Parts: sequence; C-alpha cells; structure tokens
Amino acid sequence: EKAEQEQHRNQARLNALKSELLIHRQTNQGRDSAQLQKAAADNQARLQALKRAAVLWQHISEGYARIADKQAAQKREQTELAQLQLQATKAEAAVKAAEEDYERISTAYTLSQSQNIVKLRKQLKEGTACPVCGATHHPYHTETERELGELLTSLNKDYEDMQQLLETRRATLASLREHMAAESARIEADRRSLAELERRQQADVEEWQSCAYLDNSFADCSATVNRDARRMMIQLLIDNTTRAADEASRELETFNFHQQHINRLNEEIAALDVLMADNHTYLDKIRTE
Repeated sequence: EKAEQEQHRNQARLNALKSELLIHRQTNQGRDSAQLQKAAADNQARLQALKRAAVLWQHISEGYARIADKQAAQKREQTELAQLQLQATKAEAAVKAAEEDYERISTAYTLSQSQNIVKLRKQLKEGTACPVCGATHHPYHTETERELGELLTSLNKDYEDMQQLLETRRATLASLREHMAAESARIEADRRSLAELERRQQADVEEWQSCAYLDNSFADCSATVNRDARRMMIQLLIDNTTRAADEASRELETFNFHQQHINRLNEEIAALDVLMADNHTYLDKIRTE
C-alpha cells in the first residue's frame, strides 16, 4: 500500500514536472539558441564599432579644424612677411639715400675742419682768384667772424643730424631684417607642424574607411562633410544599436533561463521515470506473490 501511494505521488509529481516543462518549451518554441547568440554578439560588435567610430570621428573633426586654423594662420603670416619685405625694401632705399646725403655732408664737414682750408681762408682777398676754385668773390672770407661761426655751427649740426638719421635708419633696417628672419623661422616651423597635422589626419581618414560599412553615408570622409551632422548621426546609431543590443541580450537571457529549466526538468523527469519504473516492477512482483 505504501508503494502504491508513493507511486501515485510520483505520478503526480511527474505530471507537474511535465506541465512545467511544457510551459518552458512553449516559451522557447521557434527560437534558436545559435541565432540568438549571433544576434547578441553582432549587436555588441556593432555597438563597439560605432563607439570607436565616434571617437575616431571626433579626432577627424578636430583635425580638420586644426588644419584649417593652421592654414589661415599661414596665410596671415605670409601676408605679414610680405609687408615686412616691402618695408625692408623701402628702408634699404632710405638707408642708401641717407648714406649718400651723409657722405656729401661728411665731405663738407671734413673739409671745413681741415687746417689747409682754415689757412686758405685767411689768405683769401676779395677780388683775388681762389687758388682752388678760381672764384674772386669769397663770402666765407668777407663774412664776419660771427657769421662764419654760425655757418660752421650749422654745418656741424647738419653733420650730426645726418649721422643720427643714418644710424636710426640702419637700426630700423636691422630691426626689420631681424623681424623678417624670426617671421620666416616661425612660418617654417608652422609649415612643418601643418605637414605633421596633415599626415596624422590622412592616417585617421584611412582608418575611417574601416567604419564606412556602418552607414551608407560614411564613405565620404573629406573636409566638406558636415561634421556636426555626422556626429549626431553616429550618436543616433549608437542609441539605436544600444537598444537593439539590450533587447537581444534580454532575449538570449530569457531563452537561456527557460533552457536551463528545460534541462533541469528533463533530468528530474528522467530520474523520476527510473524511480517509477523500479516501483512498478516492485509492485508487480508483490501482486504476483
């Protein structure tokens, strides 16, 4: 009697297990584990690719902006250098003119300080030809000592002023040349910097080709692309793919949850079948005795 009662309990338990098994099987019906795993893996791979694309596009966008700034700066620097060169040309002409004027005044000033000229002046007589130029009128000789002194003072001032002017113009020219040299060095440094920026940018653009499959519009990666619009497009794709990846992950988790219960129930049903078969054999033996 106890064996029969146990057999009835086992049968009830078996029926419950089979009912629970049916529920889990119905939930997983039409779903394929391999396909679910592939969908989850594909969505995760696409999501990671889009995130890498977002970082790379940020680098590319910033690279194009830096290159544009460098190119604009170079144009300004070239314009400034051309202006400096024009100023230097004018300064060179001014120095040359000042040197000529200085040479003329310097000669007159040197002659005015010569002892021979001083002695000659003392020997000159009005109406008598000058042994140097042949003139018979000698204003320097006939002028009063005060007038002569004023003339010499004026000549001395003109000499000193011209000397100062020449030094100033030479200093201006030297400053311009120094500024030009510095500007040329800066332009060359910026040129090398721009070349390096363009090299890195080209490498990023080439790497971007590995992201072109993510969207049909991604093939073009030139500087003319609307960079903000693409950034927003990438973010939109990330958001959509994140939702798809989450959904695929939940579907796989749900499938695995039910599959684990299916596996467990099958094991319990198999064990219970064995137990019930043994009990059935035992009952049959008792009945025949």
